[in-house]
Amino acid sequence: MASAEHATFSGVIQDQTGTRLPGVTVTVRNEVAKSERAAVTDIQGAFALAALEEGSYRVEVRLEGLEPAIVSHLALKNGEVTRAKVVLRFIPTESIVVGAIVNDPITSSSGTTVFTQELINKLPM
Repeated sequence: MASAEHATFSGVIQDQTGTRLPGVTVTVRNEVAKSERAAVTDIQGAFALAALEEGSYRVEVRLEGLEPAIVSHLALKNGEVTRAKVVLRFIPTESIVVGAIVNDPITSSSGTTVFTQELINKLPM
């Protein structure tokens, strides 16, 4: 519970599947005083930042491999607890296929045969 002289910001962080995320950094920065505080979510994806000055805050929620969530102008008031549920989204990735030239034909663990240029040149035309 927030004291009458300070505000509290708390909540839970989850991914887009609804899984709660531990180890997420939640940073709040007072937009006027420029003071900054941070917390890391616990095993249940929960965080709490107490004893904050009343004011307007910028909130950044970050975990490697997920898109950060950033909110500006979050108003926190003395004596109040502001709760949030934040959903972080996966960063889209692209597949990259890397090839190499080898000296001998080989069969990979997937059963695919790799042919060398020398073997290809010996094929009948």
